[in-house]
Amino acid sequence: PGTNKIFLTVPEAGSIVCANHGGSRATVLFSNMAEPWVIAVEYVTNKVFWSDIERSTISAVTVSDGVSVASHDDVVVSVWMDLSSPNYVALDLMQGCLYWADNGKPKTMERSQMDGDGSKTIKSLKDLPSKLLIDLSTFIYF
Repeated sequence: PGTNKIFLTVPEAGSIVCANHGGSRATVLFSNMAEPWVIAVEYVTNKVFWSDIERSTISAVTVSDGVSVASHDDVVVSVWMDLSSPNYVALDLMQGCLYWADNGKPKTMERSQMDGDGSKTIKSLKDLPSKLLIDLSTFIYF
């Protein structure tokens, strides 16, 4: 997608939007989604990941130039098994892992490969985190 782009979800509109820094040239990449919640962008392979809390999935799509409207046929559901309410998607590019918090019962921190394989719980949580970030040393902040 290029590092000069920003991506955001608009949950109430069921869409994902891409724009230049500062908000110019905003383009709806996807619409008619249930409730896209949090987004993570992997700039090496141009994949955009998002959680959909209504469908209980984490999905991804490759975006070629960051302004083309992608087809729903191009969307790959990366993680869908045993999810309750996935939130706060984060990527570990060095390890090729996808992390998320699940607001189910119990609340958990989860991890899988970016293609969804090897999904596992890594921590039970008392409360759902307000954010989920990973630094270059693979330290998880929540």
